[in-house]
Amino acid sequence: MVEVPTSEVVRRLDGLEEKLDRVSEAMLTLVRVEERQIQTAQTLDRVWRAVEEHDKRLSSVETKYNTQIAGNFSKQAMWGVIVLLTGVIGYLVQIK
Repeated sequence: MVEVPTSEVVRRLDGLEEKLDRVSEAMLTLVRVEERQIQTAQTLDRVWRAVEEHDKRLSSVETKYNTQIAGNFSKQAMWGVIVLLTGVIGYLVQIK
């Protein structure tokens, strides 16, 4: 068997220990990144649900507004016809 000097063994073990430390630090970094990704995905889900809720509410308001505008136009048209008929009747009464 070949004898390796003790200092050589210690140096190699130190090198392995440093590499293991770097690997464990890298794994911790990966875990942190994964946790951030999970939090980001959860936040994105909450934001998306809020956007969908606001979209529903906006559609509801838009429908109510369009219905109200259509109703107002009908009322305005009716009053226009009434005013027109009143004017025509007034004009005809003046002529006789």
